[in-house]
Amino acid sequence: MFTYIYAKAGGNSGGTGTSDSAGPVTVHYQTTAGTKLAADEVITGSRGTAYRTKAKTIAGYVLQRVIGKPTGKLTADEQTVTYVYAKAKAAAFKSFRIYGKQGLYRYAKPTFKRSQRLAHVKYLPRIRAKIFRVVGTATSSQGRLRYRLADGSYVTARADYVANLYWQGKHYRKLVVINPKGTYEYQKPMFKRSYRVKLLHKKTVVKVKKMVRRGDMTRYQLTNGRYLTGNKQWVSVK
Repeated sequence: MFTYIYAKAGGNSGGTGTSDSAGPVTVHYQTTAGTKLAADEVITGSRGTAYRTKAKTIAGYVLQRVIGKPTGKLTADEQTVTYVYAKAKAAAFKSFRIYGKQGLYRYAKPTFKRSQRLAHVKYLPRIRAKIFRVVGTATSSQGRLRYRLADGSYVTARADYVANLYWQGKHYRKLVVINPKGTYEYQKPMFKRSYRVKLLHKKTVVKVKKMVRRGDMTRYQLTNGRYLTGNKQWVSVK
């Protein structure tokens, strides 16, 4: 028994029956390990027709290389173009400092359990509150955000429990000194003893020109050109 497979004859005027159809160009999008990241695309047409493929923007990945010809012409043969992606590197976490706004616990794991408690941090007024350095974040098994501290422990990220140690506003008009020890104005945003200009006593109000960042710290340039800390244990927004 025989099976006969017929193809449609070409319609050229020469009557030779030669087809001008071309092999398709199949475009793959995959990881370096070969895992598919997006659906394949297939380009078809007549022989000699120009084709152009494009890379896709895929969240969490960056294009590493292209295998095959991303542009060219269709031929009688099938062609493939493979866009190979690598996992994007996460941006380096910028550490910052927080203070406790009320009593809280430090935990060994981001999913808080009584058995995972390491220490209790008691409440103190803001000017004497416990300060922590945050070096990363994590989520609990319930999806709650946690802060990972420099010592490897975890605390809640809830705004009613902790807050950034430094004021972040760019458009404050006035600051008031709240620490009984007072704080200094400086000639430059880099605070050194040699740059100290004047000691501002508690309840002193100053006018702000703009905010300046130094790492995770903020400084505020005053209208007199000098600089004052943005640390919440020393000043408050008026």
